[in-house]
Amino acid sequence: VQQKMELSECPGVPKDCNTSASFTVLDIGKAPSYVAICSSLLACLGSLLIFLTYWALRDMKKEAQTIITHLALADLISAMGYVVGSANFVWNYKRSIAGCTAFHELCKVQATVTSYSSMVSFSWTVILAIHFYLVMVHRRQRHGVSRMPFYVLFSWGAPLLIVLPLLATGHLGYSKYAASNWCFVKDSGTFIRGTFQTWILIVLLNGKLWEISCYIIVVILYPVIVAALFRQKRRILQLPGHDRFELRLIAIPVLFIFLRIWGTIQFFLSISKPDPCVSSEALIAFKILGFFQAWESVLQ
Repeated sequence: VQQKMELSECPGVPKDCNTSASFTVLDIGKAPSYVAICSSLLACLGSLLIFLTYWALRDMKKEAQTIITHLALADLISAMGYVVGSANFVWNYKRSIAGCTAFHELCKVQATVTSYSSMVSFSWTVILAIHFYLVMVHRRQRHGVSRMPFYVLFSWGAPLLIVLPLLATGHLGYSKYAASNWCFVKDSGTFIRGTFQTWILIVLLNGKLWEISCYIIVVILYPVIVAALFRQKRRILQLPGHDRFELRLIAIPVLFIFLRIWGTIQFFLSISKPDPCVSSEALIAFKILGFFQAWESVLQ
């Protein structure tokens, strides 16, 4: 039986499962939120350092560095949103008050901001992989200069076309299936209601499909890039130092997959059993994934 949270209810309010005594309502507690706050604050510091480096090396600006800066800005926005969302959860966790309207209103704002910035981050990660593919494989050294306005327009503009309609139709908010307690897509909306399949479609649309597509593109392009680098090994060793710095940036898409994969695993675990009541084993899995997902901000 799928249980829905009322809009006035605070997170973590104890509930009973009607299915079996061996099942419990999905609740991973406040610990992942504390981890997310710490890691997100460190991620903010890391993004600021990237901005300072970009400004200090303004005479060496290249397309890859510009892409990294846009990526860092998107991740900075996400990290700040996670700080707010996690603090909102901790403050309102199991609060015994008549209503929790303030929690849900702030939750909606955080879900909007982080959904948008996450899709922007996915877009710039794909653009970075494509950039290295064109530069290293096809030797098109200056292709990014003419395409940068399109990259900016697509990466920062296209996610708005998804997030704003979902916000207007009431799909963004608190959901028990958010592994680290921040807000994302709530269990029901205003134009289609009542089915878990609808929730899955909305989650895919609101970033998860972008994320999975990002994995696929990077997994396809990265081996080709590595093969091209091996073929050009002697020439690469003769490049100036700042060019070798650009080559090291190739590791970013691969690290991106490793750091982001925990949320994707959590998503597939969620859709395997469409019920807030989970077994003790599944609850442990959700808690582990919650901690990994909470740390992804600082590692990224």
